[in-house]
Amino acid sequence: MVEAVVYSSRCGHSYRYACALAEKLNVPLLKIAQAKRKLKKGTNILFISWVKEDIIVGYNKLSKFHIDVVCAVGILPKSEDVYARLKVKNILYSKLFYLRGGIDKSKLGLRYRLALKTIENHLSFKLLDNGLSKAEASALDAILHDLNYTDIEDLDDIFTYLKIDQSQDNFVS
Repeated sequence: MVEAVVYSSRCGHSYRYACALAEKLNVPLLKIAQAKRKLKKGTNILFISWVKEDIIVGYNKLSKFHIDVVCAVGILPKSEDVYARLKVKNILYSKLFYLRGGIDKSKLGLRYRLALKTIENHLSFKLLDNGLSKAEASALDAILHDLNYTDIEDLDDIFTYLKIDQSQDNFVS
């Protein structure tokens, strides 16, 4: 049973999902640093964070907890390829869910905006060469237009996995 939702968020998309999860599960919502201070070793948590270059940011900082579920939030559309890369790159043994987030450049510092510009340029050149996949085109669109794909209904699969009655705020017997 999940005892807390722990999150990391850069632009606010992971935070929105984390708030909805914590409310539905009726458990505390904590940033990584808060969780490390307040929760005991071995606490069962649900971790949700944004993805940077196939790394689920902050996942490596939570080794003292039992992570029941990991939710990765990124700009790419869901696909088996995304799941496979995330599982391998992060060495995941927990149940993984992938949720679409978005981009909000106004919340990014200079370093992240420059990195995003590099990705934008790379994808733009691929577009010119007609070598852009549908997933890459969707990511480029999100980068260029600060798109937000956050949809709280995407949490339904997580609630089903956790056996949460979605019409109420408690566990199904």
